[in-house]
Amino acid sequence: MNLFDRYKIEKTLGHGGFGETFLAKDTRMPSQRLVVIKKLKPINQLNVDDQIIKDSFRKEAAVLEKLGESHPNIPKLYEYFEYESEFYIIQEYIEGKTLAEISPVSSEKAFSILCSILETLQYVHDNKIIHRDIKPENIIIRDADQQPILIDFGAVKDSMGKVKLNSGSTVGSKIIGTRGYMAPEQSQGYPIFSSDLYSLGRTMIFALTGKIPIADEIEINPLTGELEWTKYVSEIDDKLAYVINKANQLSPNLRYPTAKEMRQDLMLNSQIKTKVLNLNSQKKSANNSQEIPDITILSSQPHNKNIKTSFSFVFPQSPDNIWKLLIAGGASCTIVAISIFTGFQWAIKNNTENLIAESETYYQNQKHEDCFNTVKKAINESKQLFIFDKNNLFNRAIDLENKCQVAYAKKLLANAQSFEQNGNYFDAIKEAQKISNFDSVIFQKAEILINESVNTMLKDAENKYDISGDSTEASELVKPLLNILPQNSQFYTNVRDSINKWQKEEESNKSKLDHARAELAKSNPNWNQAYNTANSVTTTYYQKLAEPLKDQAFHGNNKSRFESAKAQYNEGNLKGAVDLVKQIPSNASIYSEASNFLSEWQSELNNLEADVKNFLEHYFEEDINNEQWEDGWNHLSYEFQRQNNNSDVETYKDWWRNKKVYIKTINLLETRQKSTLVKVTYSIDDQDKNKSVDTNTVWCLREDNWYGFKFETRNFCQ
Repeated sequence: MNLFDRYKIEKTLGHGGFGETFLAKDTRMPSQRLVVIKKLKPINQLNVDDQIIKDSFRKEAAVLEKLGESHPNIPKLYEYFEYESEFYIIQEYIEGKTLAEISPVSSEKAFSILCSILETLQYVHDNKIIHRDIKPENIIIRDADQQPILIDFGAVKDSMGKVKLNSGSTVGSKIIGTRGYMAPEQSQGYPIFSSDLYSLGRTMIFALTGKIPIADEIEINPLTGELEWTKYVSEIDDKLAYVINKANQLSPNLRYPTAKEMRQDLMLNSQIKTKVLNLNSQKKSANNSQEIPDITILSSQPHNKNIKTSFSFVFPQSPDNIWKLLIAGGASCTIVAISIFTGFQWAIKNNTENLIAESETYYQNQKHEDCFNTVKKAINESKQLFIFDKNNLFNRAIDLENKCQVAYAKKLLANAQSFEQNGNYFDAIKEAQKISNFDSVIFQKAEILINESVNTMLKDAENKYDISGDSTEASELVKPLLNILPQNSQFYTNVRDSINKWQKEEESNKSKLDHARAELAKSNPNWNQAYNTANSVTTTYYQKLAEPLKDQAFHGNNKSRFESAKAQYNEGNLKGAVDLVKQIPSNASIYSEASNFLSEWQSELNNLEADVKNFLEHYFEEDINNEQWEDGWNHLSYEFQRQNNNSDVETYKDWWRNKKVYIKTINLLETRQKSTLVKVTYSIDDQDKNKSVDTNTVWCLREDNWYGFKFETRNFCQ
């Protein structure tokens, strides 16, 4: 199978919801190099404009091109393009085995792989890219140099499933990641940089154990909720285990914030020899099931009675600081510090438990907002715990926060929908804006509700402005939205632009009406100009104000037309008078009066035309037959004068010319009297009759359009 007459498919490497991956030969390259082809299928669940997906794909592919060109441990991007609504990426083929294929590996090997991948991730994150799908299958140990190569970035996959809401925000329609390796926040659709570190930590657990980091394969500590993965590793570097465990914290706040810090911590004291280690083993008090940390005093200073010592306890922010405090204090201070520290920890533990219990009560009573606010306090408290079942309390609080947050979001959405149904769109928007993007489905529904509510408020204000013509009154209906909508949202822009449009329209409409009134007030107004100006106003309110002005201009214009018609009649232009009156519409106030005149004038015009026709056909027959053209014309002019219709003389003069020439020409054509034909031609063209021209030339040049008559004279002109 060949793609695009270039790539010969060798085998299928994989397929899934986003598309297929192939290994292929590039037949146009001299080396016939192997390449990886990824065919991606857009996921357009909301039927949005495909251009959004195309733009996102190009943007993400361009980033991958930059990464591959600039870093040796990321595959190069050779080409990317769109073909028949599918998207293709052509990448460098990395020859080697995946981490999934070679696991489990030794602690030293895992340490080396982790250091290298962290350096690569640091570069990726510096370029504002989150990988989103780090797992053993996406790390290839390159045969050439045994370097780990990071492949299959999820960013381009994400571009295939992006949708853009009317607010201008963009959300993914499908979660990128793999079960067992995906951080909790990423599974909710909100990956961050430390989500990659979580996935990398899980990947290293697989690399060391050969087991997928899920409860089905690795036991979970029932108290802490952590995977007891070290049980499955015979020897491990204690620093490596510590770094992996820290990266695998459920809360992002407890993980390494950056790949750089994680790598620095890993490299610190990395020369420690490997030893048998079980990080989850804890010594228990015989009378108490709570965890008590082992304390080892590494050094103490001899007591000097002459040195005055002041002691102030500052609550430590991390276990490392605690041990440093205890070590620095010496044996005596250590005992005091332990007592104080333990007391603080018990107080924090009890307070955390009380807050969790209070939150659970709120949740059961469906007081979701109180639940959400209270459980956040519990989470903050639990972060200060270093003993006494810290992880269990923290995980309980996180789970409860998730439940409260979803329930609270659902309640807010229900409240917003209720406000919307009751026509209280402003409160509906305010309520919907409280919904975070924690749950993408609820968040999208809230965005749609906000969009519809804003549009409805704008439509109501538009109708108000249309009816009242008062832009200020209409603006007051939507101005409050400018106080609650994000200024960078399309909603805010639409509201602002509508307010500006109404204000400008109101000013323009008022100005147009003023100009129309001023024109109508003139002694000799331009009726058409006044009418067109008044007719150009917008909105129902101003169109109503324009109606009397339009009526005045309309009727005034038709009265003026009728007066012009009467003037034409008095000047003897009967036909012109009739034509003007015919232009007066039936809804004009002057129509009835004008119609009476039209009837009379039309009758006169009909009689005149009949008289002229009769006159030409009978009275001038003798003149025509005797070629008495001048006498005939004099008679015709006299007839027009007799009919008091001097203005029509030119019209009938042309008709007379056509008639007489036509009649005489027919006779001449029959007798082939060329010279006489030319004589007839110039006898009626005063400006030409003294010219001496060739008779054939004159006739043939004028034969096609001679006073409007066309003759069959082809043979005559040959």
